[in-house]
Amino acid sequence: MGNGRDSFEQGAEDPNQVDRSRRRFVSRGLELLSAVPLVWLLGKNFNNNRAYYAVNASRALMDERPEVVQEFAGIHEGFQGSLDRLASAYGDAYHNSELEYGTWLGMDGEMKSGMRSVTKWREPEDVPKNDVVSGWKGDQDKLAERAGHLVSGEIIEGAKFDRLSIDEERAGKLGQGALSVGIYGASVLALLGYEEAAAALSYSGREQLSWGDRVRAVNSPKQIRRRSFIKIGAALLGAGVAKKIGDYNGRKLREGEVALAGELDSAKTRLEESAEDSFKRYFEVGSGDLVGRVSESVQLARTTLEGGVEDEGVRAALQDVVKTGEVYAGGLRQYFDDGVPADLGRVSNYADITSTVTEASRVQAENAGSGAILEGLGVAGTMAALIIPAEIINSKLG
Repeated sequence: MGNGRDSFEQGAEDPNQVDRSRRRFVSRGLELLSAVPLVWLLGKNFNNNRAYYAVNASRALMDERPEVVQEFAGIHEGFQGSLDRLASAYGDAYHNSELEYGTWLGMDGEMKSGMRSVTKWREPEDVPKNDVVSGWKGDQDKLAERAGHLVSGEIIEGAKFDRLSIDEERAGKLGQGALSVGIYGASVLALLGYEEAAAALSYSGREQLSWGDRVRAVNSPKQIRRRSFIKIGAALLGAGVAKKIGDYNGRKLREGEVALAGELDSAKTRLEESAEDSFKRYFEVGSGDLVGRVSESVQLARTTLEGGVEDEGVRAALQDVVKTGEVYAGGLRQYFDDGVPADLGRVSNYADITSTVTEASRVQAENAGSGAILEGLGVAGTMAALIIPAEIINSKLG
C-alpha cells in the first residue's frame, strides 16, 4: 500500500506549479487582450478609403495661348544663357578648394579635428560677389520658367470658370493600408514586447533564460499582473484618443468641400484684375521693375569690365551679359511700350488662379493622407503617457 501511495504522490502535479502556470496563462491572455483595440484600429484604417474633395478643372482648361504670350516666353532665352555662362565661369574662377584646420562631427558620432578640404568663394574686390550673380540667375530662371508655363502648362480659362467642379476623391487604399500596418503594427509590438525588452536590459544573471523567465526573474508576480492591466488601459485609452482624432479629421475633410468653394469664389473675383496687377502677382515683379532689373545688371557688368577683369573666362562671360542684356532690355521696353499686353495679363491671371486652386486641392489630399499618421501618433503618445508613469509606480510598489 505504501508503494502505491508513493507512486501516486510522485505522479501528481505540484499545486504551486499548476498555480504558477495558471497565472502565466491569465497574464498572457490579458496581454493579448490589450492588443485587441490596436488590431481593431489597424483593420479599420487598412480598409478606410478616406474621402476628400478636390477641384476638377479638366473641362475648364485653356485650349490655345495667344501669340503675344508665346512671344513673351521666347524673349528670355538669350539673356538666361548668358547668365548661366557667367555663373559657370564664376565657379571655375573663384570657387576653390582649400585646406584648413577645424573640428567636425564624424559619421560615428564622435568629434573629429584636423585638416580638411573646404570650398570657398574667393572673388576679387573688383567683380560682383557670387551672391549677386546667383541672384541675377535665380531671378531670370524663375521668370523664364513661369513664362514657359503660360505657354505649355495646364491653365484654367476664365471664360470656362463655371465648368469647374468640386469632386469627392479617395485617398489610395494601398498607401493607407501600408501606413496602418507600419504604425499600428509597431504599436502592437511595442505594447506586447516592451516588458520583455526592459527585462532583458535589467537582467544581470549569468544563467541563460528565456524571455519570459527573464521577466519573472526581475519582476514580482504582482508587478506582472499589474502590468497586464496597465497595457489594457493604455491600449483602450489610445484607441479612444485615435477615435477622437479620426472624428476630427473626418469633420475637417468634410468641411474641405466648403473651403474649396470659398477658394473658387475668391478666385472668381480676381478675374477682372488689371493686366499690370495680374502680371506682377504671377511673376512677382512689375513690368517696369523687370526692365530696370535687367538694365541694372547690364550696367554693373559694364562697369566691372571698365575696371578690368583678370580672369579671361569671367571677362568673356561679362561681355556676353552686356551684349545680350542690352538687346534683351531693349526688347522688353518695346514689348511693354504700352504697358502689359491685355492677353499676357489675362493668361498670367488665369495661371495664378490655377496655382491657388491646385494648392487648395493639394492641401485637402495631404490632409486625407496624413489622417492615419496623426491617429497613429496620437495612439503611441497616449500609451506612452500612461505606461511610463504607471510603470514607475508599479516598480515602487514591488
